[in-house]
Amino acid sequence: MRNLQSRIAARRCCYTNETLRKARARLRSDQAPLPAAQGREQRNFEAAIFDELLKTHHQLTEYTFGIRRVCPLPESLELEVESEERAQDILTRFLPACDEAGEEVSGLLGLRVTKYTERGIELHVAGQRTSLWLTGPPTDTWRNAERGALASTQAAGWQPLWRRTHTWSRQELAFEARWNTGEWNRQMHNGAWCTSGLLRRIPLFHRGSPAQLVTGYKGLPVMGYDGFGPVRWVLEIDFPDTRHHADSLVGMLTDRVFGLPLAPALHLEESQGSPLPPNILRIDDAQRTALLEMRLSTNMYRSYIDRHAEFAGRIQHRVAAVLAKNEANSSSAPRVDALPPGPEPAPPGT
Repeated sequence: MRNLQSRIAARRCCYTNETLRKARARLRSDQAPLPAAQGREQRNFEAAIFDELLKTHHQLTEYTFGIRRVCPLPESLELEVESEERAQDILTRFLPACDEAGEEVSGLLGLRVTKYTERGIELHVAGQRTSLWLTGPPTDTWRNAERGALASTQAAGWQPLWRRTHTWSRQELAFEARWNTGEWNRQMHNGAWCTSGLLRRIPLFHRGSPAQLVTGYKGLPVMGYDGFGPVRWVLEIDFPDTRHHADSLVGMLTDRVFGLPLAPALHLEESQGSPLPPNILRIDDAQRTALLEMRLSTNMYRSYIDRHAEFAGRIQHRVAAVLAKNEANSSSAPRVDALPPGPEPAPPGT
């Protein structure tokens, strides 16, 4: 039994990049080995965080989106940020502010600072039961990051909204009513289980695959669905060479125990009458509420090396370690297929 628990914990580490000791300590008999977010509000919150991470990822980072590891709990999520620079960037862009006229709002609507502790900083959405911990850099770094966000907001002539701690501002309410109540937003919420799940598994791209760089965006819908179709989340993934790394990545994302209820979206190719290029992979769910598109490349990263030489060595070292580990484990990787499946993410709309 202890050996089985160790195997489960080791597999979880491939998705979260936790230490084996912490992964083992966080396993619970009454929940999945890698738990989903509990409740609609937490799922939607984490989906919005994932969206914002895509928007704010404008510089090369050592780990996927600058997140070194995660700690997923049903009622909360911890993201360990890799550096003080990334901490400043994330907090500055996450915290909501509005222009002088109060018509344009940036950042995450309703986002507020719950508290600072030695662990880091906790964020939530005012009036909701949500929780996100940002950790990694020391607490003073997060306090300085908030002061920096305040200074830059005021210097731009904008008004900080996150200091209204218990309620949403009238600017946030007006912006929400104007822009976030249509079909697009409903589709975002229908697929929130998937984007929340991706956020809880971000390290798999740098721990379980030799990705050098991952960027992304929220794309337009594609043909092949009834009606509007799900939101298309595009991840552009750069690998170090032309070897086919996609199979293992898709395998991890669709793993019965640790992955998400996704499968190759072959119906899209059938509906469009032609196969996708070999460097584009699409996976979705049986209910057609989520679509993840992965665009594979071996060219993106090279254009960054000269401008970001300080990261190149560290990234190449990490990639080499993943390749070596994958090679060593290719014929003897621990399998957990025999495990009873844990609870799946809640069905869309619950």
